[in-house]
Amino acid sequence: MASIISALSTTQIAGLSTTTIANLTSADWAAFGTHQIVALTTAQAAAISSTQIVNLTSTQLQALESQDLRALTTANIGRLTTAQLDALTSDQMGQLTTGQVTALTTAQLSNLNTADLNALSTTQFAAMNTSQIGNLTTDQLAALETNDLRTLSTAALRGLSTDQLNALSSDQMAALTTAQVAGLTTAQIANLTTTDLNALTDAQTVAITTAQLAAVSSAQVAGMTSADLNSLGTAQFGALSSVQAAGLTTTQIANLESQDLRALTTAVVRSLTTAQIDALSSDQMGQLTTGQVAAMTTEQVANLTTTDLNALSTAQFNALTTLQVSNLTTHQLSALETNDLRTFSSTSLRALSTDQLNALSSDQMAALTTGQVAGLTTAQVAALTTTDVNALTDAQTAALTTAQVAALSSAQVGSMASADLNSFSTAQFATLSSVQAAGLTTTQIANLDSQDLRALSIAVVRSLTTAQIDALTSDQMAQLSSAQVAALTTEQVANLSTTDLNALTTGQFAALTTLQVSNLTTLQLSSLETSDLRTLSSTALRALTTDQLNALTSDQMAAMTTAQVAGLTTAQIANL
Repeated sequence: MASIISALSTTQIAGLSTTTIANLTSADWAAFGTHQIVALTTAQAAAISSTQIVNLTSTQLQALESQDLRALTTANIGRLTTAQLDALTSDQMGQLTTGQVTALTTAQLSNLNTADLNALSTTQFAAMNTSQIGNLTTDQLAALETNDLRTLSTAALRGLSTDQLNALSSDQMAALTTAQVAGLTTAQIANLTTTDLNALTDAQTVAITTAQLAAVSSAQVAGMTSADLNSLGTAQFGALSSVQAAGLTTTQIANLESQDLRALTTAVVRSLTTAQIDALSSDQMGQLTTGQVAAMTTEQVANLTTTDLNALSTAQFNALTTLQVSNLTTHQLSALETNDLRTFSSTSLRALSTDQLNALSSDQMAALTTGQVAGLTTAQVAALTTTDVNALTDAQTAALTTAQVAALSSAQVGSMASADLNSFSTAQFATLSSVQAAGLTTTQIANLDSQDLRALSIAVVRSLTTAQIDALTSDQMAQLSSAQVAALTTEQVANLSTTDLNALTTGQFAALTTLQVSNLTTLQLSSLETSDLRTLSSTALRALTTDQLNALTSDQMAAMTTAQVAGLTTAQIANL
Protein backbone atom coordinates (compact mmCIF):
# COMPACT_ATOMS: atom_id res chain seq x y z
CA MET A 1 0.00 0.00 0.00
CA ALA A 2 2.87 2.33 0.78
CA SER A 3 4.11 2.06 -2.83
CA ILE A 4 0.63 2.81 -4.04
CA ILE A 5 0.32 5.87 -1.77
CA SER A 6 3.49 7.39 -3.05
CA ALA A 7 2.22 7.03 -6.61
CA LEU A 8 -1.14 8.71 -5.99
CA SER A 9 -1.72 12.16 -7.37
CA THR A 10 -2.89 15.01 -5.12
CA THR A 11 -6.35 14.67 -6.68
CA GLN A 12 -6.41 10.99 -5.86
CA ILE A 13 -5.19 11.69 -2.32
CA ALA A 14 -7.98 14.18 -1.85
CA GLY A 15 -10.44 11.51 -3.05
CA LEU A 16 -9.52 8.94 -0.40
CA SER A 17 -12.34 8.23 1.99
CA THR A 18 -12.04 9.07 5.67
CA THR A 19 -12.30 5.35 6.37
CA THR A 20 -9.32 4.68 4.17
CA ILE A 21 -7.43 7.45 5.88
CA ALA A 22 -8.26 6.04 9.29
CA ASN A 23 -6.93 2.60 8.26
CA LEU A 24 -3.59 3.70 6.85
CA THR A 25 -0.58 2.13 8.53
CA SER A 26 2.48 3.92 9.75
CA ALA A 27 4.31 2.69 6.69
CA ASP A 28 1.60 4.13 4.51
CA TRP A 29 1.86 7.52 6.23
CA ALA A 30 5.60 7.42 5.86
CA ALA A 31 5.07 7.22 2.11
CA PHE A 32 3.13 10.51 2.00
CA GLY A 33 5.01 13.31 0.36
CA THR A 34 4.55 16.91 1.53
CA HIS A 35 2.55 17.70 -1.65
CA GLN A 36 0.19 14.86 -0.77
CA ILE A 37 -0.12 16.12 2.83
CA VAL A 38 -1.09 19.51 1.45
CA ALA A 39 -3.76 17.78 -0.64
CA LEU A 40 -5.53 16.35 2.41
CA THR A 41 -9.00 17.74 3.08
CA THR A 42 -10.13 18.93 6.52
CA ALA A 43 -12.36 15.86 6.76
CA GLN A 44 -9.41 13.59 6.06
CA ALA A 45 -7.27 15.47 8.59
CA ALA A 46 -10.00 15.03 11.15
CA ALA A 47 -10.01 11.28 10.43
CA ILE A 48 -6.38 10.81 11.36
CA SER A 49 -6.25 8.64 14.48
CA SER A 50 -4.24 9.29 17.61
CA THR A 51 -2.11 6.27 16.72
CA GLN A 52 -1.38 7.60 13.27
CA ILE A 53 -0.61 11.20 14.36
CA VAL A 54 2.50 10.23 16.29
CA ASN A 55 3.97 8.72 13.11
CA LEU A 56 3.80 11.92 11.09
CA THR A 57 7.21 13.42 10.53
CA SER A 58 8.11 16.98 11.35
CA THR A 59 8.23 17.75 7.64
CA GLN A 60 4.78 16.28 7.10
CA LEU A 61 3.35 18.26 10.04
CA GLN A 62 4.86 21.47 8.70
CA ALA A 63 3.11 20.71 5.37
CA LEU A 64 -0.34 20.69 6.98
CA GLU A 65 -2.39 23.65 5.89
CA SER A 66 -3.94 25.76 8.62
CA GLN A 67 -7.48 24.46 8.05
CA ASP A 68 -6.23 20.88 8.16
CA LEU A 69 -4.21 21.57 11.28
CA ARG A 70 -7.27 23.08 12.95
CA ALA A 71 -9.23 19.95 11.93
CA LEU A 72 -7.04 17.67 14.03
CA THR A 73 -8.85 16.41 17.08
CA THR A 74 -7.86 17.69 20.51
CA ALA A 75 -6.86 14.11 21.36
CA ASN A 76 -4.44 14.12 18.43
CA ILE A 77 -3.02 17.49 19.50
CA GLY A 78 -2.41 16.09 22.96
CA ARG A 79 -0.59 13.08 21.44
CA LEU A 80 1.97 15.12 19.52
CA THR A 81 5.50 14.63 20.73
CA THR A 82 7.55 17.65 21.80
CA ALA A 83 9.62 17.18 18.61
CA GLN A 84 6.46 17.22 16.50
CA LEU A 85 5.09 20.24 18.32
CA ASP A 86 8.39 22.06 17.94
CA ALA A 87 8.25 21.28 14.24
CA LEU A 88 5.10 23.36 13.83
CA THR A 89 5.87 26.78 12.51
CA SER A 90 4.95 29.94 14.42
CA ASP A 91 2.23 30.56 11.84
CA GLN A 92 0.81 27.09 12.44
CA MET A 93 0.92 27.60 16.22
CA GLY A 94 -1.11 30.76 15.75
CA GLN A 95 -3.73 28.80 13.79
CA LEU A 96 -4.54 26.27 16.54
CA THR A 97 -8.06 26.49 17.90
CA THR A 98 -8.59 27.49 21.51
CA GLY A 99 -9.80 23.94 22.10
CA GLN A 100 -6.58 22.55 20.68
CA VAL A 101 -4.52 24.96 22.82
CA THR A 102 -6.41 23.86 25.90
CA ALA A 103 -5.67 20.24 24.94
CA LEU A 104 -1.91 20.76 24.97
CA THR A 105 -0.30 18.94 27.87
CA THR A 106 1.86 20.75 30.41
CA ALA A 107 4.82 18.74 29.12
CA GLN A 108 4.15 19.92 25.56
CA LEU A 109 3.78 23.54 26.62
CA SER A 110 6.85 23.60 28.82
CA ASN A 111 8.91 22.39 25.86
CA LEU A 112 7.68 25.02 23.42
CA ASN A 113 10.31 27.51 22.32
CA THR A 114 9.57 31.13 23.17
CA ALA A 115 8.98 32.02 19.51
CA ASP A 116 6.20 29.43 19.18
CA LEU A 117 4.72 30.44 22.50
CA ASN A 118 4.61 34.08 21.48
CA ALA A 119 3.08 33.06 18.19
CA LEU A 120 -0.09 32.22 20.08
CA SER A 121 -2.73 34.92 19.91
CA THR A 122 -4.17 36.65 22.97
CA THR A 123 -7.33 34.56 22.42
CA GLN A 124 -5.28 31.38 22.51
CA PHE A 125 -3.45 32.55 25.65
CA ALA A 126 -6.73 33.36 27.33
CA ALA A 127 -7.81 29.77 26.66
CA MET A 128 -4.95 28.29 28.67
CA ASN A 129 -5.90 26.79 31.99
CA THR A 130 -4.24 27.31 35.36
CA SER A 131 -2.30 24.05 35.16
CA GLN A 132 -0.85 24.92 31.78
CA ILE A 133 0.26 28.41 32.88
CA GLY A 134 1.61 27.03 36.13
CA ASN A 135 3.96 24.73 34.22
CA LEU A 136 5.50 27.36 31.97
CA THR A 137 9.22 27.74 32.57
CA THR A 138 10.76 30.94 33.92
CA ASP A 139 12.42 31.44 30.52
CA GLN A 140 9.08 31.14 28.76
CA LEU A 141 7.41 33.54 31.17
CA ALA A 142 10.24 36.03 30.87
CA ALA A 143 9.75 36.03 27.09
CA LEU A 144 5.97 36.47 27.07
CA GLU A 145 4.64 39.48 25.24
CA THR A 146 2.84 41.92 27.52
CA ASN A 147 -0.47 41.71 25.60
CA ASP A 148 -0.44 37.90 26.03
CA LEU A 149 0.46 38.22 29.70
CA ARG A 150 -2.52 40.52 30.29
CA THR A 151 -4.91 37.81 29.01
CA LEU A 152 -4.00 35.37 31.77
CA SER A 153 -6.70 34.88 34.36
CA THR A 154 -6.14 35.91 37.97
CA ALA A 155 -6.42 32.24 38.91
CA ALA A 156 -3.66 31.38 36.45
CA LEU A 157 -1.38 34.09 37.83
CA ARG A 158 -2.10 33.01 41.39
CA GLY A 159 -0.88 29.54 40.36
CA LEU A 160 2.59 30.81 39.51
CA SER A 161 5.40 30.12 41.92
CA THR A 162 7.36 33.06 43.37
CA ASP A 163 10.28 32.14 41.07
CA GLN A 164 7.99 32.18 38.05
CA LEU A 165 6.49 35.53 39.03
CA ASN A 166 9.89 37.04 39.69
CA ALA A 167 10.98 35.89 36.23
CA LEU A 168 8.75 38.58 34.77
CA SER A 169 10.58 41.72 33.72
CA SER A 170 9.78 45.20 35.00
CA ASP A 171 7.96 45.94 31.74
CA GLN A 172 5.91 42.79 32.10
CA MET A 173 5.04 43.60 35.72
CA ALA A 174 3.97 47.09 34.70
CA ALA A 175 1.76 45.58 31.97
CA LEU A 176 -0.34 43.46 34.36
CA THR A 177 -3.92 44.62 34.79
CA THR A 178 -4.98 46.03 38.13
CA ALA A 179 -7.25 43.00 38.56
CA GLN A 180 -4.30 40.67 38.00
CA VAL A 181 -2.22 42.56 40.57
CA ALA A 182 -5.08 42.54 43.09
CA GLY A 183 -5.44 38.80 42.49
CA LEU A 184 -1.87 37.88 43.44
CA THR A 185 -1.44 35.89 46.64
CA THR A 186 0.11 37.46 49.73
CA ALA A 187 2.98 35.00 49.38
CA GLN A 188 3.61 36.17 45.82
CA ILE A 189 3.53 39.82 46.91
CA ALA A 190 5.85 39.09 49.82
CA ASN A 191 8.40 37.55 47.47
CA LEU A 192 8.40 40.23 44.78
CA THR A 193 11.78 41.83 44.30
CA THR A 194 12.05 45.53 45.07
CA THR A 195 12.68 46.01 41.34
CA ASP A 196 9.39 44.33 40.46
CA LEU A 197 7.55 46.20 43.20
CA ASN A 198 8.95 49.48 41.94
CA ALA A 199 7.94 48.55 38.42
CA LEU A 200 4.27 48.63 39.39
CA THR A 201 2.41 51.65 38.10
CA ASP A 202 0.49 54.02 40.35
CA ALA A 203 -2.75 52.37 39.25
CA GLN A 204 -1.40 48.93 40.09
CA THR A 205 -0.11 50.08 43.47
CA VAL A 206 -3.53 51.48 44.30
CA ALA A 207 -5.03 48.09 43.37
CA ILE A 208 -2.97 46.26 46.00
CA THR A 209 -5.31 45.05 48.73
CA THR A 210 -4.71 45.76 52.41
CA ALA A 211 -4.09 42.03 52.92
CA GLN A 212 -1.45 42.06 50.19
CA LEU A 213 0.12 45.21 51.59
CA ALA A 214 0.34 43.60 55.00
CA ALA A 215 2.55 40.94 53.40
CA VAL A 216 5.08 43.46 52.08
CA SER A 217 8.38 43.42 53.98
CA SER A 218 10.15 46.46 55.39
CA ALA A 219 12.86 45.96 52.76
CA GLN A 220 10.24 46.06 50.01
CA VAL A 221 8.73 49.20 51.51
CA ALA A 222 12.17 50.80 51.61
CA GLY A 223 12.63 49.95 47.95
CA MET A 224 9.50 51.71 46.77
CA THR A 225 9.78 55.06 45.07
CA SER A 226 8.08 58.04 46.69
CA ALA A 227 5.70 58.22 43.73
CA ASP A 228 4.60 54.59 44.19
CA LEU A 229 4.35 55.02 47.93
CA ASN A 230 2.18 58.11 47.56
CA SER A 231 -0.06 56.27 45.14
CA LEU A 232 -1.18 54.05 48.01
CA GLY A 233 -4.59 54.97 49.38
CA THR A 234 -5.23 56.03 52.97
CA ALA A 235 -6.72 52.61 53.73
CA GLN A 236 -3.50 51.02 52.53
CA PHE A 237 -1.39 53.37 54.63
CA GLY A 238 -3.60 52.58 57.58
CA ALA A 239 -2.75 48.90 57.09
CA LEU A 240 1.02 49.43 57.37
CA SER A 241 2.53 47.78 60.44
CA SER A 242 5.27 49.11 62.69
CA VAL A 243 7.65 46.52 61.24
CA GLN A 244 6.94 47.72 57.70
CA ALA A 245 7.18 51.38 58.69
CA ALA A 246 10.67 50.70 60.02
CA GLY A 247 11.71 50.32 56.38
CA LEU A 248 10.57 53.81 55.36
CA THR A 249 13.55 55.92 54.39
CA THR A 250 13.88 59.54 55.46
CA THR A 251 13.45 60.52 51.81
CA GLN A 252 10.20 58.58 51.55
CA ILE A 253 8.91 60.09 54.80
CA ALA A 254 9.82 63.60 53.71
CA ASN A 255 7.73 63.07 50.58
CA LEU A 256 4.64 61.52 52.18
CA GLU A 257 1.41 63.31 51.37
CA SER A 258 -0.54 64.71 54.31
CA GLN A 259 -3.55 62.41 53.91
CA ASP A 260 -1.29 59.36 53.84
CA LEU A 261 0.68 60.55 56.84
CA ARG A 262 -2.53 61.10 58.79
CA ALA A 263 -3.64 57.56 57.91
CA LEU A 264 -0.75 55.95 59.79
CA THR A 265 -1.85 54.23 62.99
CA THR A 266 -0.74 55.61 66.34
CA ALA A 267 1.26 52.39 66.85
CA VAL A 268 3.19 53.07 63.65
CA VAL A 269 3.82 56.71 64.64
CA ARG A 270 5.19 55.56 68.00
CA SER A 271 7.49 53.09 66.24
CA LEU A 272 9.18 55.68 64.03
CA THR A 273 12.78 56.41 64.85
CA THR A 274 13.87 59.90 65.82
CA ALA A 275 15.62 60.12 62.43
CA GLN A 276 12.35 59.30 60.69
CA ILE A 277 10.46 61.86 62.79
CA ASP A 278 13.14 64.45 62.04
CA ALA A 279 12.61 63.80 58.34
CA LEU A 280 9.08 65.20 58.56
CA SER A 281 8.83 68.76 57.34
CA SER A 282 7.17 71.50 59.37
CA ASP A 283 4.16 71.30 57.06
CA GLN A 284 3.90 67.56 57.64
CA MET A 285 4.18 68.00 61.41
CA GLY A 286 1.26 70.39 61.25
CA GLN A 287 -0.81 67.73 59.46
CA LEU A 288 -0.53 65.02 62.12
CA THR A 289 -3.76 64.16 63.90
CA THR A 290 -4.09 65.02 67.58
CA GLY A 291 -4.21 61.27 68.24
CA GLN A 292 -0.90 60.78 66.46
CA VAL A 293 0.70 63.68 68.34
CA ALA A 294 -0.51 62.29 71.67
CA ALA A 295 0.91 58.87 70.71
CA MET A 296 4.46 60.11 70.14
CA THR A 297 7.05 58.84 72.58
CA THR A 298 8.80 61.24 74.94
CA GLU A 299 12.03 60.54 73.06
CA GLN A 300 10.43 61.50 69.76
CA VAL A 301 8.99 64.71 71.22
CA ALA A 302 12.24 65.64 72.95
CA ASN A 303 14.11 65.30 69.66
CA LEU A 304 11.83 67.60 67.65
CA THR A 305 13.47 70.74 66.36
CA THR A 306 12.02 74.00 67.65
CA THR A 307 10.84 74.72 64.11
CA ASP A 308 8.91 71.46 63.91
CA LEU A 309 7.56 71.90 67.41
CA ASN A 310 6.28 75.37 66.60
CA ALA A 311 4.73 74.00 63.42
CA LEU A 312 2.21 72.15 65.58
CA SER A 313 -1.19 73.80 65.80
CA THR A 314 -2.70 74.86 69.11
CA ALA A 315 -5.02 71.85 68.86
CA GLN A 316 -2.02 69.56 68.48
CA PHE A 317 -0.25 71.23 71.41
CA ASN A 318 -3.37 70.78 73.48
CA ALA A 319 -3.19 67.05 72.69
CA LEU A 320 0.30 66.67 74.18
CA THR A 321 0.23 64.52 77.31
CA THR A 322 1.65 65.60 80.65
CA LEU A 323 4.46 63.08 80.20
CA GLN A 324 5.34 64.49 76.78
CA VAL A 325 5.34 68.09 78.03
CA SER A 326 7.45 67.17 81.05
CA ASN A 327 10.11 65.76 78.71
CA LEU A 328 10.46 68.86 76.53
CA THR A 329 13.96 70.28 76.69
CA THR A 330 14.64 73.73 78.10
CA HIS A 331 15.67 74.78 74.59
CA GLN A 332 12.35 73.62 73.17
CA LEU A 333 10.37 75.33 75.92
CA SER A 334 12.22 78.61 75.51
CA ALA A 335 11.32 78.61 71.80
CA LEU A 336 7.60 77.87 72.19
CA GLU A 337 5.17 80.36 70.73
CA THR A 338 3.00 81.99 73.37
CA ASN A 339 -0.29 80.84 71.86
CA ASP A 340 0.96 77.24 71.96
CA LEU A 341 2.20 77.62 75.52
CA ARG A 342 -1.23 78.83 76.60
CA THR A 343 -2.79 75.53 75.46
CA PHE A 344 -0.91 73.47 78.04
CA SER A 345 -3.07 72.13 80.81
CA SER A 346 -2.33 73.12 84.38
CA THR A 347 -1.41 69.50 85.04
CA SER A 348 1.19 69.58 82.25
CA LEU A 349 2.71 72.81 83.53
CA ARG A 350 2.83 71.45 87.07
CA ALA A 351 4.90 68.56 85.72
CA LEU A 352 7.68 70.87 84.52
CA SER A 353 10.85 70.98 86.55
CA THR A 354 12.00 74.30 87.96
CA ASP A 355 14.75 74.41 85.32
CA GLN A 356 12.18 73.88 82.56
CA LEU A 357 9.87 76.55 83.93
CA ASN A 358 12.71 79.02 84.34
CA ALA A 359 13.66 78.42 80.70
CA LEU A 360 10.56 80.37 79.70
CA SER A 361 11.24 83.96 78.71
CA SER A 362 9.59 86.96 80.32
CA ASP A 363 7.24 87.24 77.35
CA GLN A 364 6.30 83.59 77.68
CA MET A 365 5.69 83.94 81.42
CA ALA A 366 3.51 86.97 80.80
CA ALA A 367 1.50 85.00 78.24
CA LEU A 368 0.45 82.24 80.64
CA THR A 369 -3.23 82.21 81.48
CA THR A 370 -4.27 83.06 85.01
CA GLY A 371 -5.48 79.48 85.34
CA GLN A 372 -2.04 78.18 84.39
CA VAL A 373 -0.32 80.51 86.86
CA ALA A 374 -2.70 79.52 89.64
CA GLY A 375 -1.99 75.87 88.85
CA LEU A 376 1.78 76.07 89.40
CA THR A 377 3.13 74.19 92.39
CA THR A 378 4.50 76.14 95.34
CA ALA A 379 7.92 74.63 94.55
CA GLN A 380 7.73 75.99 91.01
CA VAL A 381 6.66 79.43 92.24
CA ALA A 382 9.43 79.47 94.84
CA ALA A 383 12.00 78.62 92.14
CA LEU A 384 10.96 81.34 89.68
CA THR A 385 13.68 83.83 88.93
CA THR A 386 13.10 87.40 90.02
CA THR A 387 12.97 88.28 86.31
CA ASP A 388 10.16 85.80 85.75
CA VAL A 389 8.28 86.99 88.82
CA ASN A 390 8.60 90.55 87.66
CA ALA A 391 7.33 89.49 84.22
CA LEU A 392 3.99 88.38 85.65
CA THR A 393 1.12 90.67 84.73
CA ASP A 394 -1.19 92.26 87.29
CA ALA A 395 -3.86 89.68 86.41
CA GLN A 396 -1.41 86.81 86.84
CA THR A 397 -0.15 88.14 90.15
CA ALA A 398 -3.72 88.49 91.38
CA ALA A 399 -4.34 84.87 90.36
CA LEU A 400 -1.63 83.50 92.66
CA THR A 401 -3.11 81.42 95.45
CA THR A 402 -2.34 82.29 99.05
CA ALA A 403 -0.24 79.10 99.20
CA GLN A 404 1.76 80.28 96.20
CA VAL A 405 2.20 83.74 97.68
CA ALA A 406 3.42 82.14 100.88
CA ALA A 407 6.04 80.25 98.84
CA LEU A 408 7.60 83.43 97.41
CA SER A 409 11.04 84.33 98.72
CA SER A 410 11.90 87.78 100.06
CA ALA A 411 14.01 88.31 96.92
CA GLN A 412 11.09 87.45 94.67
CA VAL A 413 8.78 89.77 96.61
CA GLY A 414 11.37 92.52 96.41
CA SER A 415 11.64 92.12 92.64
CA MET A 416 7.96 92.73 91.98
CA ALA A 417 6.83 95.95 90.38
CA SER A 418 4.65 98.11 92.59
CA ALA A 419 1.74 97.65 90.19
CA ASP A 420 2.04 93.86 90.44
CA LEU A 421 2.37 94.00 94.19
CA ASN A 422 -0.72 96.17 94.47
CA SER A 423 -2.61 93.67 92.37
CA PHE A 424 -2.41 91.31 95.34
CA SER A 425 -5.69 90.92 97.16
CA THR A 426 -5.91 91.64 100.86
CA ALA A 427 -6.01 87.87 101.42
CA GLN A 428 -2.72 87.51 99.55
CA PHE A 429 -1.15 90.36 101.52
CA ALA A 430 -2.33 88.80 104.75
CA THR A 431 -0.37 85.67 103.76
CA LEU A 432 2.96 87.48 103.58
CA SER A 433 5.37 86.42 106.30
CA SER A 434 7.91 88.51 108.14
CA VAL A 435 10.67 86.87 106.13
CA GLN A 436 8.98 87.81 102.85
CA ALA A 437 8.21 91.33 104.03
CA ALA A 438 11.92 91.83 104.69
CA GLY A 439 12.33 91.85 100.91
CA LEU A 440 9.97 94.77 100.35
CA THR A 441 11.84 97.79 99.04
CA THR A 442 11.17 101.27 100.31
CA THR A 443 9.77 102.10 96.85
CA GLN A 444 7.34 99.21 97.04
CA ILE A 445 6.28 100.17 100.55
CA ALA A 446 5.79 103.80 99.60
CA ASN A 447 3.42 102.67 96.83
CA LEU A 448 1.35 100.14 98.77
CA ASP A 449 -2.40 100.65 98.58
CA SER A 450 -4.02 101.41 101.92
CA GLN A 451 -6.17 98.25 101.91
CA ASP A 452 -3.11 96.11 101.24
CA LEU A 453 -1.14 97.86 103.95
CA ARG A 454 -3.93 97.28 106.46
CA ALA A 455 -3.97 93.58 105.45
CA LEU A 456 -0.42 93.02 106.71
CA SER A 457 -0.30 90.89 109.81
CA ILE A 458 0.84 92.36 113.12
CA ALA A 459 3.89 90.10 113.00
CA VAL A 460 4.85 91.51 109.60
CA VAL A 461 4.36 95.10 110.78
CA ARG A 462 6.60 94.49 113.80
CA SER A 463 9.25 92.92 111.51
CA LEU A 464 9.57 95.98 109.25
CA THR A 465 12.84 97.81 109.50
CA THR A 466 12.95 101.44 110.54
CA ALA A 467 13.89 102.24 106.92
CA GLN A 468 10.79 100.43 105.67
CA ILE A 469 8.63 102.23 108.26
CA ASP A 470 10.16 105.54 107.27
CA ALA A 471 9.21 104.79 103.66
CA LEU A 472 5.52 104.95 104.58
CA THR A 473 3.92 108.23 103.61
CA SER A 474 1.86 110.27 106.02
CA ASP A 475 -1.28 109.12 104.25
CA GLN A 476 -0.21 105.50 104.60
CA MET A 477 0.55 105.96 108.30
CA ALA A 478 -2.95 107.25 108.80
CA GLN A 479 -4.31 104.07 107.16
CA LEU A 480 -2.71 101.65 109.61
CA SER A 481 -5.15 99.85 111.82
CA SER A 482 -5.14 100.53 115.57
CA ALA A 483 -3.87 96.99 116.10
CA GLN A 484 -1.00 97.56 113.67
CA VAL A 485 -0.09 100.84 115.41
CA ALA A 486 -0.18 99.15 118.79
CA ALA A 487 2.10 96.41 117.39
CA LEU A 488 4.86 98.80 116.32
CA THR A 489 8.09 98.24 118.22
CA THR A 490 9.45 101.01 120.41
CA GLU A 491 12.34 101.34 117.96
CA GLN A 492 9.93 101.76 115.03
CA VAL A 493 7.88 104.35 116.95
CA ALA A 494 10.97 106.24 118.14
CA ASN A 495 12.17 106.53 114.55
CA LEU A 496 8.94 107.96 113.17
CA SER A 497 9.29 111.45 111.76
CA THR A 498 7.20 114.10 113.48
CA THR A 499 5.24 114.42 110.25
CA ASP A 500 4.40 110.72 110.18
CA LEU A 501 3.62 110.73 113.87
CA ASN A 502 1.25 113.61 113.48
CA ALA A 503 -0.34 111.87 110.52
CA LEU A 504 -1.73 109.29 112.95
CA THR A 505 -5.38 109.76 113.78
CA THR A 506 -6.59 110.31 117.32
CA GLY A 507 -7.89 106.74 117.21
CA GLN A 508 -4.41 105.46 116.29
CA PHE A 509 -2.84 107.59 119.02
CA ALA A 510 -5.26 106.18 121.52
CA ALA A 511 -4.02 102.71 120.52
CA LEU A 512 -0.39 103.50 121.40
CA THR A 513 0.80 101.42 124.33
CA THR A 514 2.43 102.86 127.44
CA LEU A 515 5.73 101.36 126.33
CA GLN A 516 5.51 102.97 122.91
CA VAL A 517 4.62 106.38 124.39
CA SER A 518 7.42 106.12 126.92
CA ASN A 519 9.89 105.67 124.07
CA LEU A 520 8.84 108.76 122.11
CA THR A 521 11.68 111.24 121.73
CA THR A 522 11.48 114.75 123.21
CA LEU A 523 11.40 116.06 119.62
CA GLN A 524 8.44 113.81 118.76
CA LEU A 525 6.62 114.81 121.97
CA SER A 526 7.17 118.52 121.44
CA SER A 527 5.70 118.19 117.96
CA LEU A 528 2.54 116.34 118.92
CA GLU A 529 -0.72 117.93 117.97
CA THR A 530 -2.81 118.79 121.03
CA SER A 531 -5.72 116.66 119.83
CA ASP A 532 -3.42 113.65 119.62
CA LEU A 533 -1.81 114.42 123.00
CA ARG A 534 -5.23 114.44 124.67
CA THR A 535 -5.83 110.84 123.53
CA LEU A 536 -2.90 109.49 125.52
CA SER A 537 -3.91 107.57 128.62
CA SER A 538 -2.95 108.77 132.10
CA THR A 539 -0.88 105.60 132.43
CA ALA A 540 1.02 106.42 129.28
CA LEU A 541 1.68 109.99 130.45
CA ARG A 542 2.79 108.77 133.89
CA ALA A 543 5.44 106.70 132.06
CA LEU A 544 7.07 109.79 130.56
CA THR A 545 10.34 110.96 132.05
CA THR A 546 10.64 114.49 133.36
CA ASP A 547 12.71 115.37 130.25
CA GLN A 548 9.98 114.02 127.98
CA LEU A 549 7.27 115.83 129.93
CA ASN A 550 9.22 119.07 129.99
CA ALA A 551 9.61 118.80 126.22
CA LEU A 552 5.92 119.58 125.90
CA THR A 553 5.16 123.17 124.98
CA SER A 554 2.97 125.46 127.05
CA ASP A 555 0.19 125.03 124.51
CA GLN A 556 0.48 121.27 124.73
CA MET A 557 0.43 121.37 128.54
CA ALA A 558 -2.59 123.63 128.49
CA ALA A 559 -4.36 121.22 126.14
CA MET A 560 -4.04 118.24 128.46
CA THR A 561 -7.23 117.01 130.03
CA THR A 562 -7.77 117.46 133.73
CA ALA A 563 -7.68 113.68 134.07
CA GLN A 564 -4.28 113.55 132.37
CA VAL A 565 -2.94 116.30 134.66
CA ALA A 566 -4.40 114.64 137.74
CA GLY A 567 -2.71 111.44 136.67
CA LEU A 568 0.80 112.84 136.60
CA THR A 569 3.14 111.61 139.30
CA THR A 570 4.28 113.95 142.08
CA ALA A 571 7.81 113.58 140.71
CA GLN A 572 6.66 114.72 137.27
CA ILE A 573 4.80 117.68 138.86
CA ALA A 574 7.80 118.57 140.99
CA ASN A 575 10.01 118.72 137.89
CA LEU A 576 7.73 120.74 135.64
